[in-house]
Amino acid sequence: MNPPFHILILWFLFTGCSDCKVDIRLKNKLENHIETIVLRYKQVTGKSKTGISGEEMGKSIYYLNLLTGYESYHAFNYANSYINTSILKDDIKQWWLWYEKNKCGLTLEEADKIVESKSQY
Repeated sequence: MNPPFHILILWFLFTGCSDCKVDIRLKNKLENHIETIVLRYKQVTGKSKTGISGEEMGKSIYYLNLLTGYESYHAFNYANSYINTSILKDDIKQWWLWYEKNKCGLTLEEADKIVESKSQY
């Protein structure tokens, strides 16, 4: 007995019946950049002693902004960190939304070329 047609459609929609190839190295790089940003924020707010510099955080934000085209709400203040958690969370959400839309077929090398082509340094 065959399943009803609408069940098959729902199954295809939820299982992602595409040929999506994900470069795990790219995902790991994004995770590392985001982790650097979060650790710096925790350090500045006194929640952790990580040793992450403002410069390292700035490089991570710069990479993510160039890659995604999203202009973060980060403000380079005296501590070189976010002014509150909600802004940080919103930026992270936007970067991951971009990743989810663009992860299929995008390699780490291609992502780095995108950043390099937009970089002013």
